[in-house]
Amino acid sequence: MGQNDFDGLNQDLEEEDFELDWSVFGTQGTIEPHHVELLIEFDENDDRFSFLEERGEEYVAILLNLVTRLTQTKHLSAVLRHLNTFTFDFEEFISLFDQGNETILQLISVLRRKEDEPLVLTKLTQFLKTLFFHAKSNVEEAIVAYIDWAFATLDATDEKTTKIYILSSFMKILRKPHYRYILLHNGVERLYSHIAYVPKQNIQVLYQAVHCVWLLTLSEDIAITLTNNELVINLVTLLKKISKEKVLRLSLAILKNIFEGKDNNEKMIVAGIMRRLYTMNDRQWGDDDMEEDLAFLIENLEKVVSDLSTFDRYRQEVLTHSLEWTSACHKSERFWRENCMRFQEKDFEVLRALKEIIEVTSAKEDGDPKLLAIACWDIGEFVRFHPRGKSIIQMAQCKIPIMQLLDHENADVKKEALLALQKLMVTNWEYL
Repeated sequence: MGQNDFDGLNQDLEEEDFELDWSVFGTQGTIEPHHVELLIEFDENDDRFSFLEERGEEYVAILLNLVTRLTQTKHLSAVLRHLNTFTFDFEEFISLFDQGNETILQLISVLRRKEDEPLVLTKLTQFLKTLFFHAKSNVEEAIVAYIDWAFATLDATDEKTTKIYILSSFMKILRKPHYRYILLHNGVERLYSHIAYVPKQNIQVLYQAVHCVWLLTLSEDIAITLTNNELVINLVTLLKKISKEKVLRLSLAILKNIFEGKDNNEKMIVAGIMRRLYTMNDRQWGDDDMEEDLAFLIENLEKVVSDLSTFDRYRQEVLTHSLEWTSACHKSERFWRENCMRFQEKDFEVLRALKEIIEVTSAKEDGDPKLLAIACWDIGEFVRFHPRGKSIIQMAQCKIPIMQLLDHENADVKKEALLALQKLMVTNWEYL
């Protein structure tokens, strides 16, 4: 992380220029007077290691109790700063905090209560990632709760500092393989939207999100299950749109790691990866791993390209919602004559996917009109060339979604919807 990425963080820290005075909490009645004495005794002790060996459990319990009871942001932030310093300076005693799910769940409840307070959120996520990383007890319930909170917050905020700290916590937690499996079964798909290309996005936030996905793929049995269309398309798009080498390096590594996942290689090809791989291969990167990943992807994807039939490629275009007019199959009568019967495969999988494209895309405010137009055209061509096309379309209930597009604001969509409906109603196609 570069210095510029810490500008907002340092600004927050500058707001904390007051000394932590334990006696204040005794005066306020937050903790007992003898607890205040213990906290002060630790600060003034020249042999803190011996102190912690004798009274560490009591000391830690007081600090955790303070975190759950304090309401003033400046006080809570100061105690959390103290805790983070403590776990850094006295790593040998982090096990004192390993008290199972209940303690961490109480801290997460503080997160939920103070999630609009950056001073608290940043320090508490930092503390929690340390507890999770060093936990020896079973904290699955707590990590699931943390994952749920983290994704809800990531989805709701545009604050760079908040995203950096949350993703940083994932980057540390996911270094432990058993946490990867918990994330896999508790909302891993929610991570994919955070590796989507967005113009003028913060590169550090993007890099950290990509880094989290990469950590997941270090477990091979997880990597082969990551076959989500959004994941593959987002990664290929990053290769095309992003110039930052650290993002490109990890994106290539992920694509290599998930290569054996079901249909992932075909999805990469349909997403247009080959041209970009060739362009990248013409450059010297100075990173052996990156160049090895490039060579692997090019060599193995070229084999897939040579084996893929035209219909296989078309099928992947439809299933990944990656329709483009530049794909020759849409306007090729030969393609439709030779392949119309293959639409029956897997219970009309491709036809159902075309219908889904229309329904899903038309329901979005920013739905791509190009997808709607091409899906209508392809359904019309299926009707035109399949001997039972009309009846199949009727049974698949494709007609109503197409009719609803007649009022679409885009002229091309209206045109293709009307043409598809005409093909459903007439017999002599040459008159259309």
